[in-house]
Amino acid sequence: MGKRDGPPVSLERISPGDGKTFPAPGDSLTVHYTGTLLKDGTAFDCSRAKGVPFSFTLGAGAVIRGWELGLASMSLGERAKLTVRASAGYGRKGFEDRQRASGSGVIPPDADLLFDVELLDINHRRGVATEARLAAYRGRLDAWAAGKLALFDADPVFAAKQEGKHGSRAGCADIHFSPNG
Repeated sequence: MGKRDGPPVSLERISPGDGKTFPAPGDSLTVHYTGTLLKDGTAFDCSRAKGVPFSFTLGAGAVIRGWELGLASMSLGERAKLTVRASAGYGRKGFEDRQRASGSGVIPPDADLLFDVELLDINHRRGVATEARLAAYRGRLDAWAAGKLALFDADPVFAAKQEGKHGSRAGCADIHFSPNG
């Protein structure tokens, strides 16, 4: 299949969005998606299976052209099927990433693609928890806890007051919110 077989991207709405909030170049988008080969339905990747939405900046070239075109016409909360021709996908080279994919991780050369995409958030308006935002929040919690424990250790008056109010500090040294904390 090639350029002659239709537009580079076509969109079929699965469920409507708000109908008024549309992304613009430079916006941070958060989506859930399932990517399959149009030819035989083989899944090559799925953010839903990973349990983590995917975030990127529209217009920054971080995703295939088909996503840039298709997602720009979706409103916040919309879910749609994007049919992406090879010319707006991975083209003649195809793509392979078996390490990070939840599916086969293989897109053959000249493959037309089908994505089930849901536009979850634009510029963090809905506060969808992306992995980067969760990691940053956990880091702030770790810093807060470390500061409180340092104050407890450095100031005997503060420590006595807190022990009277909350009990012993025993066991608090190992509090970490970050996985690597």
